[in-house]
Amino acid sequence: MRVDQVLHWLCLVRSRSQATRGCREGRVLVGGERVRPSREIRAQDEIALRGLVGEKVRVIRIERVPDRQQSRKDAPTSTR
Repeated sequence: MRVDQVLHWLCLVRSRSQATRGCREGRVLVGGERVRPSREIRAQDEIALRGLVGEKVRVIRIERVPDRQQSRKDAPTSTR
């Protein structure tokens, strides 16, 4: 699954276009490297978000690739 879609499905960004823009601006790193929005994400990948959500750097490890979009109301509040 594409990195921009994973970020949106996990409610880490407000929209897929925000994730796409973040990738193009170099604010999304996978394994420490800049990625294109179409980069495929696999289990155990580590994604760093620099300045996409506030001014913080957020690092997440993908345990498993989601098979469907998470509901906003079920998303942890710390990721909004």
